[in-house]
This record gives sequence, C-alpha cells and structure tokens, in this order.
Amino acid sequence: MIVDPISAFVPVAPDADWEAIRGQIAADVAASAPQWTDHNPSDPGITLAEGIAASLADGHYRVAETMFGAWPLASHGYLDQNERHWHAVLPQGADLGALAEALAALPGDAERAVRAAASRPDAVAAIAGGLASAPVAVRADVVTVLRSRLVRQLALEHADIIGDAVAGADAAGTAATTLAERDALATARLALALPLWDEELAALVRRERGMLAGETMTASAPRIVAVATAQDATDVVQSLEEHGLTAEQAELSLALSPLPATLLPEDLEREGGATKVWPPHGIQALTCEPVTALDYARRARSHPQVGRAWAMPGRLGGVAWHGLPVLDPDDLGAADPHMAWAKDPAAAAVTVVVDRVNGADGEPDLAADQTFLRAVLAIAVSSEVYSPFPTWRDDMDPLDPRRVVCDEVGATLLRRLGVTLRATLIVAVTADSAVLKANVRSAVATFFAQGRPESRTALAAMDVVDGPWPPTPQPALGWNPGEAIRFTEVVERIVSAPDVLGVEDLWLQLDGYAEVPASAGQVVLPKDAIPVLAEHDCLTVNYAKQGGCADA
Repeated sequence: MIVDPISAFVPVAPDADWEAIRGQIAADVAASAPQWTDHNPSDPGITLAEGIAASLADGHYRVAETMFGAWPLASHGYLDQNERHWHAVLPQGADLGALAEALAALPGDAERAVRAAASRPDAVAAIAGGLASAPVAVRADVVTVLRSRLVRQLALEHADIIGDAVAGADAAGTAATTLAERDALATARLALALPLWDEELAALVRRERGMLAGETMTASAPRIVAVATAQDATDVVQSLEEHGLTAEQAELSLALSPLPATLLPEDLEREGGATKVWPPHGIQALTCEPVTALDYARRARSHPQVGRAWAMPGRLGGVAWHGLPVLDPDDLGAADPHMAWAKDPAAAAVTVVVDRVNGADGEPDLAADQTFLRAVLAIAVSSEVYSPFPTWRDDMDPLDPRRVVCDEVGATLLRRLGVTLRATLIVAVTADSAVLKANVRSAVATFFAQGRPESRTALAAMDVVDGPWPPTPQPALGWNPGEAIRFTEVVERIVSAPDVLGVEDLWLQLDGYAEVPASAGQVVLPKDAIPVLAEHDCLTVNYAKQGGCADA
C-alpha cells in the first residue's frame, strides 16, 4: 500500500507560519515600543507574543488546510448526544463527580461482570451491590464506561466483519430500502458475530457509515469545491444523499470549500454557537466572540439605557476593563502603578463611548455613572468586569464574550460640549435682527443634532455585519464623537437662514477650550465628545448698504 509521506505545512500568502508571524510581531514591537529592549525568550512579554503567534499560525493553518481526509465529517459533533455512544470518552451530560465516586466503589471484577452481561439491566443487576450508594441516574453511565473498552476493542479487531455486514446489507437492499432499514439489517447480521448489545452494534454500524460517508465526500471533493450557486449545492447534496449520506452529512460536506457559496457560519454551528465541525471552518471566525471595535460597540448598544455607542481608540475615561475608574495622570506620580490605566488618548486601548438615554435626572452622580458603565462593559466585553483575573471556568454562557488576548476595552459616557458662535452676519437692511439670529442658531443647532450626512452614510456601511448576538444598529441621526466641526459647513448652515447674505470674522469656542478662528479650517473635538450649541452667542449684525455680493 502506498502511503503519502508526512510533510511540513508550507503556507502560501496571505497565510503564514509561526516563525513568520513571530518575526512580524517582534519587528512591530521594536518599531512601536523602543523602550522595550529585552526581546529574549525569557522575557514574559515575548512569551505572551509567541503564544499569540502560535494561535494566529494555527488559525492560518486551519483556513489553508481544510482538505484533510473526511473533514468536516471526521468529527462527530454534528451527531446528537444520544447517538455518539462510545465515540465520547465519558457519557455526555454525566455527573462526573458522582460517576467517579461510583466507579471507585466498585469491586475489581466489576468490569468482567459487566462484559458478560446479556443486556444493560443485567449489567446493572450484576454490580448492584457496588452501586448501592450511587444515584440511580449514574448507574447506566457506570455501565457505559465499563463496557466502552470492550466495544472499542471489538471495533478495532473486527473492522472487517463490521465493514462486510454494512456492505452486505447494502447489496441485499433494493432501491426502495431506506438507509435505516439497511442499517438495521447490518446490525442484525453483526449480532451473529460479535458479543455486543444491540445498541452497541448499532453504534458500530453508525461508525462504519461515518467512515463511508467521509470516503464518499472525499471522492466528490472536486464537485463540492466547484459549487457556485444554490442550484449547484442542491444537486451536490442530492447526489451525496443518493450515495448513502444523511441529509445533515451532505449539507456539512459543502464546508469542504474554503469559501462555501451557500453556507453561513450559523449552518455549521448549533444553537448557542457550539461548532458542528472540528476544526472550525474559516467562515466561522466571522461569528466568534467580539474581536473588532464595531463588535464591542454593537454589544454595548444592547443595554436598554444605551442609545448610541462607538468604540474609540485610546483610554478616554470612565471605567477600565477590570471595572475600576480610569484615573487622571495629573493626579498620579510617574512611578505610580495606577498609571497603567490612567487616561491616555494615545494608549493602545479601546474605549466604548456610550450615549446614555433614560438616565437619572439631576446632578451628576459619579458612583451611579460608574455602576452604569460597568453594566455596559459587562455586556460589551464580559462579566470579567465584575471579577477580573478569573481562573478558567466552564460555566460561561455561550453568548458571554470574553476579551481577546491583550485587548484593553473600557467604557465612558458621551460628553456634550457647548459651542459658542462669534461672528458678524451680513444681512439685508429689511431683516429683523432678533428673528434672524434665532434662525441662525436654529440652523446650527439642527446641524449639530443631526450630524454630518456623509458620516451617517459611512457609519451605516460599517455596521452591516452581525455576530451571534441580536443586531443592534447605530441610530442614523446624531453627531459622531471626535468628529471635527468644519467652518465651511457651519457657514453653509448660517447663510441658509433667510436674509443672511454672508458671514465675517467667524470664531468657534468649545466649553473649556480656547477660541478658534475660521482660518484654522476646523475645530477638533475630543474623542468622547459631541457638539451642542451653547445657550449664549456673540452674534452681531452688519446691515448691507447695497445688497450686492460685495457686501457679503
């Protein structure tokens, strides 16, 4: 028999192996953090970086090498738990603590007695003395564990007999015979040759069917990979079913293509997000736990008191990823360890800026704000915000996302900064200055409230991808935090008011900041703030003498 030699994985761009990714990370570290001088393997940061490189390389390998034998049918994850039988190391859903105690209490000859039993009730009766203190629900699991070694042994030693029984049942069947009927015939034939219970023989037949399904799928690989339309997919699935695959196996076989034309990530996952195939297909990376800034913002918007949310670069304030308040660096010494999560707009971090709606009225309440932000962050990132640095837990909800390695995500409240207008308005001699000023203020205030139209279009285009959580699109209207105020756009709104012919000596001033002249072109806003028109202004009126363009 000719066996293909084992060879190393040679990635083709854009895929990369561990060494290439490690080298890129090292180069980025050297360029972006010159103060980090110890790049030896003993440095903890380098150890973390190499671990991340290994995870990334594994992802590259999975995407590039999905064509190994029988994948995606090699894993039995697509089977219902009650159909997996001895494929699982331990019975699915078993009380492992009670099971271990029950096994430890059994006498040394218990396995032999269970092997000799003619049925499961007989096996339970044979070791009833040792199971007297075990819960009733655990007793069947004890028998399954004690029988598993026998089932595995016979499956390996008599693979030829099992294969002949399945092939003979197929040969004896007619076109009208169903797959279930042929499998029942194969199970009956095996009962004459192997000392196993009917449920165990049926499991061996399912195992053989699984291997045959993998071979059929592999033989059809060129046709599966070539699927480009929904009709192609229907034809391939029908053909695979005609050759002995179940409907679910035939559907999963379409995942052989690196970019399946008809499959969505949800088609390869159970409710709750558990994958049916292993390793997961590359397209499933699109619906994993949050990994992008947009993901964090979408999750935050699912909080009932969050109207809009954005994920902005930098550590801006509010609360940090561990739930503690973000501190002001001016209040800390240079060597204070709290500087690690002090405010720093240039930090390699992400801050979810949230616009709170239906909040408490009255004076600001710092404690209440921090409680609210922790609740938002627990949704956007994970419940780790209430219990940082947890040990591994297997009781996490499938939709409770966790931070990606090295992601630092905080949350802060959206600020509204008042904008004071100072300008001279060139107006017609017939204009009422009081009404005109009110119209100008209304036009600018509406502009700030509704936001820039082109920004809304760009935002909508970025927010079309959903994760495995309910979609929470960004509301259309409103200014985006950190977006600059352009003087040309302010002038456009001012002259839209009736009787305004032009603007002279225009200045804008944000609350707490210096006044900015129109010659600067724009006013830059902090990343966590949006503009609102201040209650006062410095608008003056200059009546035009001629009413011509020269007066504007």
